Amino acid sequence: MSNSLRSILNKFNYAENKIKYFSDLIPSQKAYLLSSINNRFKKEILAELVESEILEIIRFMDPDEITDVLQLLPSSKKNRIFRKLNVNLKEKIDFLLKFTPKSAAGLMSLNYIIIRNSLPYSQIIEKVKVHIEMHKKEPTILIVDEEKHFLGELRLSALFLHKKSHLYSHIKHLPSVKYNEKQDEVIDIFKKNDHEKIVVLDEEDLILGIIHAKDIFKIIEDENTEDFYGLAGLHKEEDISDSALQKVHYRLGWLIINLFTAFLAAFVVAQFEDTISKFVLLAAFMPIIAGMGGNAGTQTTAILIRSMALKKIDSKLTKKILTNEIFAGFVNGTILGLIVGSIAYLFNPNINFAIVVSLSIFLNLFIASFFGSLIPLILKSFGFDPASSSNVFVTTMTDVFGFLIFLGLATIMLI
Repeated sequence: MSNSLRSILNKFNYAENKIKYFSDLIPSQKAYLLSSINNRFKKEILAELVESEILEIIRFMDPDEITDVLQLLPSSKKNRIFRKLNVNLKEKIDFLLKFTPKSAAGLMSLNYIIIRNSLPYSQIIEKVKVHIEMHKKEPTILIVDEEKHFLGELRLSALFLHKKSHLYSHIKHLPSVKYNEKQDEVIDIFKKNDHEKIVVLDEEDLILGIIHAKDIFKIIEDENTEDFYGLAGLHKEEDISDSALQKVHYRLGWLIINLFTAFLAAFVVAQFEDTISKFVLLAAFMPIIAGMGGNAGTQTTAILIRSMALKKIDSKLTKKILTNEIFAGFVNGTILGLIVGSIAYLFNPNINFAIVVSLSIFLNLFIASFFGSLIPLILKSFGFDPASSSNVFVTTMTDVFGFLIFLGLATIMLI
């Protein structure tokens, strides 16, 4: 990405009036920006554009990028724009629209040319020139055999750096994937192979398109952002430059849910009012019990959700994951319980008080590890997004059980 294009994206992200900033750009810059921003802003901008403006912008976009834009438009507007495209572009977009967006074919680009491994050098050069004149972009050169089966990529640099007679000895291997492979599997292939692109093949192993690493990196970045926002109880489409009212709209729902869970913990505490009034020092240690449990639960939840996003968890690993997390909670709880118990004894040299604090920390970290690993797995199995839901449930469990254990033990051992 050039510095000028990066600057356009950065200025857009921090622009107070994004629509006005977009409208002041030239069509080629608008095309770049429209391909780089999230769907929420795309929809807002497209809603303000008339058909002629959209047609002017998409002149500078690849067919796969145009397809993404058209899918965000109302059907009537999309059809009117589609009818005004040239025949060649219509065919390509119509072809791309046949595939599921989150499949290999839904991710692919059509910016390539196919060369048979027997084609003379002069004809290769001619095909490259024609493609560049038509599309204003350098193509990926894909080499096939006489049966049109994919052999590899020929870099443009090889056309000029190597002798014509030895040209096909410089074919570079590229990984391939079937057109119906899921998006997550495609991401996994890119992670396992150090390549800039992957070739998409049909059922007969014929070339359908290519997937570029830059497009996959954007998907990974968006997914990581969604996971991070979910853990914080934020909406995936919230942006730093949103107005105060927009931020309220995105956040208020989660805050209300958190409020009800906080009242649930408060209800538990209220049942032990007599215990707290008779041993006031308990109130000073309650935030420590809840805080340690909440932090431990968040740690466990974060690693589980991250592993799910990277497809590192399957049904065979579930039991092992639960066992490891619970054992880690057992060890951490033991160590921290002894530390906090010792500090509690310094505050009040009452051995029973120190035992109550130590056991409460130990049990709450154990509970945090258990629910922190179990809840994301349960939510995932029921089809819910664990990133956006887990933390509320885990925090509720650690708060409620933490207070119940701490104040219950205090009632038994101190009163």
